[in-house]
Amino acid sequence: MAGSEECIFCEIVRAGSEHILKDYGDCVAILDKYPTVKGHSLIVSKEHYPNMLEAPDNIVKSMFVAAKGHGLLLKERLKADGISVDTNIGRAAHQIIFHFHIHVMPRFVGDSFSDKSREITKSERDELFRLLQ
Repeated sequence: MAGSEECIFCEIVRAGSEHILKDYGDCVAILDKYPTVKGHSLIVSKEHYPNMLEAPDNIVKSMFVAAKGHGLLLKERLKADGISVDTNIGRAAHQIIFHFHIHVMPRFVGDSFSDKSREITKSERDELFRLLQ
């Protein structure tokens, strides 16, 4: 696996199953450490690409297919009313970690969605792992 020694997502992929909800082949699903909503997940490429525009087309396709499957899983298991899918490219678009990833967020009627998020607790993480694995 090519990657950056300093990239947190490369470290998570290398560390393996403790952090990974699902393995989708070219990518994995993990929980966002600072979720904007319950179940906020990330589809992360196993190989290091700074963003979607720098990833090969086959990886982009694979990751969006995984995002679709993960969105269906979140909708079913969390009884979500909808799903938001997003990827940020560059600082101007609020990309914080420069490793290609896609946000998949369950949405619920009346939920509040903002950039103000807090770190997920261990009990919240454990509950979501039970529901989503």
